[in-house]
Amino acid sequence: MEEAIIFRDFEEYAIKLDSLLTKLRKQVGNFLKGRATFTDLKPNIVRLRHYNELMTKTLSSAEGEEISSEYRDLFLTLVEFVMTVSLGEERDILETLRKALEKKGGDKERKLVAEALNEMNILEKSVKKIYNSLGKL
Repeated sequence: MEEAIIFRDFEEYAIKLDSLLTKLRKQVGNFLKGRATFTDLKPNIVRLRHYNELMTKTLSSAEGEEISSEYRDLFLTLVEFVMTVSLGEERDILETLRKALEKKGGDKERKLVAEALNEMNILEKSVKKIYNSLGKL
């Protein structure tokens, strides 16, 4: 896949992920205060998992590609953002939700959150791998 397409796709998913995390943070806050149910959160958790899968696939398609210096800096900036901001935010949101669900019960809900955490960990490994291949870690 061409580097411009890989970058464009990864950037698009990163922006969508960041926007979704903002919404999810607010929803989890409402859930913790009793103003929302898990049913309200579930569609965004499913979308979160979907974006993580798409980002992982995009990064895996970039593994064998030679990235030019023009895109290298752009890629590094975006990958650093995802590593330091998005994945940290996602982990914080999902861990907060997981802890709340442990107190409230709900096996299906906890399983969905655990699966989302697992997919986030897979994405994190892919992000670190591409970061390493770009020579920065």
